[in-house]
Amino acid sequence: MSLNSSRIEETAETIRAIQINNIEAEPDAAELTKTRQKNAINKIKSMKNGSIITIPISLIDLSKNKRDEEINENDPDFIQLTESINEIGLIHKPIITIDENSIFPLEGHRRIVALKRLGNESVSCEVKILERDELNQLTSLIANTARKNWKIIAIAKSLNVLYEKAFTQEKLAKLIGKDRTTVLRLLKISNWNEDIHKLIIDNYDKVTQKSLLNIASRKLTDDEVLNELKILCGIIQRKNSNTEVKYLKNKNKFKEYVKTKNYSDIEIKLIEEALMEFGIL
Repeated sequence: MSLNSSRIEETAETIRAIQINNIEAEPDAAELTKTRQKNAINKIKSMKNGSIITIPISLIDLSKNKRDEEINENDPDFIQLTESINEIGLIHKPIITIDENSIFPLEGHRRIVALKRLGNESVSCEVKILERDELNQLTSLIANTARKNWKIIAIAKSLNVLYEKAFTQEKLAKLIGKDRTTVLRLLKISNWNEDIHKLIIDNYDKVTQKSLLNIASRKLTDDEVLNELKILCGIIQRKNSNTEVKYLKNKNKFKEYVKTKNYSDIEIKLIEEALMEFGIL
């Protein structure tokens, strides 16, 4: 073998060894993401509530929001949101939180998905650090409201815990995808006594969410609520008390009244809900 051939072979083997070492030294993509995510979690842990952080979207666990299936990227509202973000940017920053192993959105899940669809790799978010109890209640809340037939007592109790932790009614409404009136009624349900809660839990197949929210809209004592539920469950027969007769009369008066007005269905619903809140209906 000539000197040149020997040098070529030696050089080739050296280059091959370097390439193999580089390949072996290259970290696994999943491990790299996991490391980056852990570093981001530790950084967020050290931040105060309300702080702003710009974070890669790839590090945010969007599957944590169990209502993910509700986001239809072909829905006109979602398309409009995407176009708006594309034209003027984010008006309200998403809110993120953490648990031991992940970063996930509390608010703004759709906005993050829209940014991802637009090709953005990162998003500026507001940080909210939750106590373990808050996090447990939030996880339960999201999981329960994702079900078609969600268990109203579990939802109501989780909402009440978060409400007592200074979550506003508006924030709670966004979390469960309902309006503020529904949140108010659920908070009221959470404060019904244990006898009422047990009766509901034992008879979930006989009472509907709508009927329970309707009962919660009225000014009733716990004894009256229990009586209404027993009637719904078929345990006792309804006896028209003076209060119930008055309620029915007022309801009929309201129906007759709106017939004389040129109100829209939405206006009628809002007025009816307001009258219920004041205990007039």
